[in-house]
Amino acid sequence: MSRGKQFVEFEGLFAEGVLGIFRIIRGYADLRDLAAVSVPYKMEAGPAGAGVVGHQRPESEKHAEDIKKYLEQSESRFLPEVILSVRSPVKLTTERGDIDPDELGLGEIVFGATSDGDSPVQINRRHSNRTSRIQRIRVPRNQLEAIRNDKLVRRIDGNHRLHLAEELTDDPNAPTKYLAPFCMILLGEAANDSDDFAESLIFHTINSTALPLESEHGLQLLLGQNPAHAILPDNEFAYSPELHLTRLLATHLDGLPAPTRAKFGERPLTALWESSRNLIAMDPAIAQDRATLTDFAATLFAGLSEISVQLTVNHPSLCRTYGFFELAARVWQETAGETHEDKVQGSVAVLDRLGQWLGGQGITNLLNRLSPAEQLLETFKAAQNRIPKRVFLARWYPHKMRPMGRITRQLFGSNSFTKHWRISLLPTALPWNSLTWGRKRAAPFQFTLRCTKQSRRQTSSFVI
Repeated sequence: MSRGKQFVEFEGLFAEGVLGIFRIIRGYADLRDLAAVSVPYKMEAGPAGAGVVGHQRPESEKHAEDIKKYLEQSESRFLPEVILSVRSPVKLTTERGDIDPDELGLGEIVFGATSDGDSPVQINRRHSNRTSRIQRIRVPRNQLEAIRNDKLVRRIDGNHRLHLAEELTDDPNAPTKYLAPFCMILLGEAANDSDDFAESLIFHTINSTALPLESEHGLQLLLGQNPAHAILPDNEFAYSPELHLTRLLATHLDGLPAPTRAKFGERPLTALWESSRNLIAMDPAIAQDRATLTDFAATLFAGLSEISVQLTVNHPSLCRTYGFFELAARVWQETAGETHEDKVQGSVAVLDRLGQWLGGQGITNLLNRLSPAEQLLETFKAAQNRIPKRVFLARWYPHKMRPMGRITRQLFGSNSFTKHWRISLLPTALPWNSLTWGRKRAAPFQFTLRCTKQSRRQTSSFVI
């Protein structure tokens, strides 16, 4: 890799038939150079409704900023390789000379590739030795704008790593600070639709088939290391206040007895991590400096420890839900109180009412990690299975009341309820008012519904 004035140069090792299909060049280069020559090929609607073109998704500015901060400040920098596609036709170097890719025979060995045509992205072999596999890619700096506009070098994987790479701060004491691995896939001309499709398949494979690292496992791995090898607190805070707050809360959690720790659920570190991110987003002032964040963590955890102990008595299932920690933290933040005990009791009162409501509705499970469809289905089931505790029936009738039998039939029809229960309406006159029924004056009445069920052994009766 060279950061010369006239050209951006890359060197790497050529390989043919990778996974039986692709020709690639693998090497190392400065992330700023890789960013300078490449562009993301954003997915958008094709011309005249012909499907889509491109493959890249929109960038997350926060994710890109986090990567930039990691590269500039982390003491343990490491990145997976950046994968690019180079859209420039080539000839293949074999024992019988340079040939077109379509002329390659079955089992024929390819030692390298050279540019075919006048593409500004020049690919050639570093040494004349026939069997040498070292390749060089040269890009003139005065043609960078045209190369980017024509999308001759496209980002397949690593777009966020390169998004802000050109803004990385130079470090004269570490000239290889941003040296990273790359893989360039040699494809055909930029207008080749089949190679566009190949790019899309590679992008989809990389981004959809990897098994995500389970967050609790990852946090245990990061926070559970020997403190002697951990990142310095000031550096960790500068790199990620959210991660530092998670560590502070996890340290307080580890200091609790095992029965008390169990009250914070089965995935405590994940809950602490997501709560830390949301709390800082809700009130950035708590992370204005490390001392403020440390004091906040100590006060918050002291309050939540007492809250969880008191709340577990009546709402143990609520305290074990995934979202309880953040819920309790938000209530704690919003609760006013002159003393610590005032805030604790005020928070417990709010969470107790909330727990009664959630439990009464049968929807406490909404605080666990459910998809929107699961949440909707759980809520529907809870509402469908809920048995009302009180029933109130009311109806107004004119002054000349109809026979009681007709009234009960209008209320209940001829269903099975009336077959097993004897129903009577007990009218009670209410004070006159200005209520009218149509054009005639109506007498308001309140009816008490008495239902009596008789069997051989007993008579049951209730009044609504």
